[in-house]
Amino acid sequence: MDSKGKYETVHKANVRYEKDVMKNYQPSQEFLEKKAEQASEGMAEYFSFLKENWTTVVMEHKVMEEKEAQEMVWQMWSKEKGLKTKKRNISKPKITAETKMKAEPKTPVSAFLIFQKEITEKLVEMAGVTLSNAEVLGMVTERWKTLDQDLRMEYEKRVEGEV
Repeated sequence: MDSKGKYETVHKANVRYEKDVMKNYQPSQEFLEKKAEQASEGMAEYFSFLKENWTTVVMEHKVMEEKEAQEMVWQMWSKEKGLKTKKRNISKPKITAETKMKAEPKTPVSAFLIFQKEITEKLVEMAGVTLSNAEVLGMVTERWKTLDQDLRMEYEKRVEGEV
């Protein structure tokens, strides 16, 4: 057996031994109590710091997300305590098609848009063939131009009702 094989054999034996030892390892009750006490003291200290600095951070940095504000306070506390921390990446919520649909329209709805939506469906049904968007829009525009003034007023009233 070559020297590399000897080291690999010894290493595997050591790994098995450590696994066996760790299966049965139980820290002392005194150790566990002291560890819990230290953790609770640290948490209480951090939350006091968070309570004191939360409003200041939000007001100074105009932070919109709670996670971002908490991250800033955490970085301040870590720096004050001399802890080495990595800047955690707080991702903003992803915009999905569903959330876009729920969002308010960017432009206010006009009487023409309401008319266009209704008439487009009727025109496509009546034509019986596939029309391009440009053709449909041209037909809708022509109908809008020749629409009776009373009907236009009805669409205008509907706009006011939706706003």
